[in-house]
Amino acid sequence: MRKTNWPIGAIAVFAAALALAGCAEQGDLAQLNQNEFTLRGMIASDRQQINSLKQQIQRQNDQIE
Repeated sequence: MRKTNWPIGAIAVFAAALALAGCAEQGDLAQLNQNEFTLRGMIASDRQQINSLKQQIQRQNDQIE
């Protein structure tokens, strides 16, 4: 099962809408891109932690059996 990352998608859609409307300055777009990059890093870190915890649980379950 794959979860969608709606906050990242929402930021991307917002950035695209601003760019198309001509309302966004370069600095704003750069900040949005930086925020997206940061969020992606946080998500990757969380996924690694989740996978590590799943492995730990599996090892403990094996020990219990």
